[in-house]
Amino acid sequence: MPSANKRRIVILHGLSADSSSDWYINVADHFSALGCETLIPNLPGTYAPNLNRWAKAIQALLESNGWKADEDLCLIGHSTGCMAALRFIESLPDQTRLGPAILVAGFPAALFHPNVPVLVARDPRPKQIKHKLPNLLAVHSTNDWRVPIGPNSTWLEKELGAEIFTIENAGHFIKRHGWTDWTKELYEKADDFLGV
Repeated sequence: MPSANKRRIVILHGLSADSSSDWYINVADHFSALGCETLIPNLPGTYAPNLNRWAKAIQALLESNGWKADEDLCLIGHSTGCMAALRFIESLPDQTRLGPAILVAGFPAALFHPNVPVLVARDPRPKQIKHKLPNLLAVHSTNDWRVPIGPNSTWLEKELGAEIFTIENAGHFIKRHGWTDWTKELYEKADDFLGV
């Protein structure tokens, strides 16, 4: 396993969010304090995301910072940022192996949203993802009406081998649901999962 101080973490925001929204900065500060390098990009077109465009933006971010898609790279996605992470992983060469990833309120299936006719045009392709991502943690809330835990966690567990971590009554893990930082419980789980 790569040493903890080599972990490079990219935090990917969700729909209509940016790098300063919700809990992103606090989580980046937490991992920076543990010796990790962290980046939180502002992904293009946040109100009408295109996952292929977001995947290219992630690749450009890595290249501009001299980072590689390797076992030291860890992705943390939130909501649509989870989909961006999976689409990015699909685009990587077949021999790629990434570090652990954490998907918070991640969803696999095509999702309709009132502001975007079709937010996700197609489901992720597990055969292009699973072998590149040996360790995946899927964090879900028991009362997330946007991304209900049942079908989403089942798909991530079955198709990508995700470990499921459930938090009671966390909503969609956004500021207006009380989430401006992670809980101690989630930090402890994430630290152990990422090996930091």
